[in-house]
Amino acid sequence: MSSNKKIKQSSLKSFIIAPVACPSDQTVESPTLQILEPHTTKKRSLSPNIDKSNTFSDKRVDENINMYDIGMYTNRVLKPHEIEEILQQIWKPENNFQFPVTVSCKKNLRFQFSWLSKFTWLAYSLKFDGAFCKFCVAFANNEAGTNSQPLGALVKKPFRNWKHKTESFRNHSSLQYHLKCLSDTDNYLNIKKNPSLSIENQLDSSHAKQVMENRKNIIPIIEAILLCGQQNLSIRGHRDSGKIEVENSEPRENDGNFRNILKYRALGDANLKKFLESPGRIKYISATSQNAIIDACNSVLLSKIVNRVNKAKCFTVLVDETADIAGIEQVSICARYVNRETCTLHEDFLQFVPTADLTGKGLATLILDNLKHFGIETQYLRGQGFNGAAAMSGKYNGVQYHIKQAHPLAVYIHCSAHSLNLAVSSSCGIQSIRNCLGIVGKLRDFFIFPKRKAVLSLAISLELFKKWNIEQ
Repeated sequence: MSSNKKIKQSSLKSFIIAPVACPSDQTVESPTLQILEPHTTKKRSLSPNIDKSNTFSDKRVDENINMYDIGMYTNRVLKPHEIEEILQQIWKPENNFQFPVTVSCKKNLRFQFSWLSKFTWLAYSLKFDGAFCKFCVAFANNEAGTNSQPLGALVKKPFRNWKHKTESFRNHSSLQYHLKCLSDTDNYLNIKKNPSLSIENQLDSSHAKQVMENRKNIIPIIEAILLCGQQNLSIRGHRDSGKIEVENSEPRENDGNFRNILKYRALGDANLKKFLESPGRIKYISATSQNAIIDACNSVLLSKIVNRVNKAKCFTVLVDETADIAGIEQVSICARYVNRETCTLHEDFLQFVPTADLTGKGLATLILDNLKHFGIETQYLRGQGFNGAAAMSGKYNGVQYHIKQAHPLAVYIHCSAHSLNLAVSSSCGIQSIRNCLGIVGKLRDFFIFPKRKAVLSLAISLELFKKWNIEQ
């Protein structure tokens, strides 16, 4: 039961339920709620603790509060989807709902279900045991109405003065800011009926038309870059900037595969030709736009590979390091896994990652951090494939040691490609093998001439034919 001790109000935020003003006393008692237990008719009394969280301390009360309770949306900036929830999904009690009795101003009163039908803007909050205007909660500013009238009960704090509810509700219905919120609600719902256009596009239809045209014109540009990537063609040329002249069949300089593909396509696409030759600087064909499209393609491909790796729930990371033409150390990270849907083995390249720390611990941290950044679930890491360098394979301070400290099931295996390279290099030091490889090389040089090659091919064919006749 609630304590009879009166508490002096220090601030509105210090109370879970804002006190109702009483003409005879400035202090009020903490309200006592009587809530029905689930599947029972027995009532229990709960007194909310007054704390900074503005929530009841009893977890059983929180369980009865619906996620769309109007009290969840008060006193904060609302997002668009939250406004839509208030207008269309706000919680409304059932006809047989037992409203809690509020002990306030020495009167045992409670909210009545019939008020919701009489005042369509009214919403009840179980969290605060009070009433709110859902339209004003959704659209009212901090101050509204004539002379910037401050918002109070029914908007910023719950209304619980049930004794004077009729007078207060009718007075709220005539307020200027309430009428403005009703108008805003009608406008919002009308706009939501046509989701294909935003508010900005409704105000300026020409802008919406321009957006659709830009989206249509950028499609062939993206497809040209995808074609160059699929065919492993370089995009840039000696002159990769400036306006594209479609009818100019003999350019003074080679302007690259990308621009020539667009010119060739524009010969049969009137819309693309008009877009490329029209006045204006924004054509999405500059080097900056090309790089942005390539980065977007990289993100899409990486996301697809990551999804397949995570579905496999078992993968090996393959890593090697080399310096590029600019002298920057680049670490190539690949993943080896089995596609569970097709039961096929895949080995996919993920990313090049620059690094300046080539120690075992530094490279191990780089690998694990980037795998997590890509979105790969590292708890499924079961193998490591590196070369045999000490920084990679060292059992005390190598990359494989540090990764194994974080993922004990990740077994290190010397990369098979590096192992083959080492085996061939070592075998060339043996004289008999070196002589054999020398003879094979001389034979290849002897039969490389067309006439000798034809004689050798004829002799091989005759031998195969004789062998076939014998077997028959």
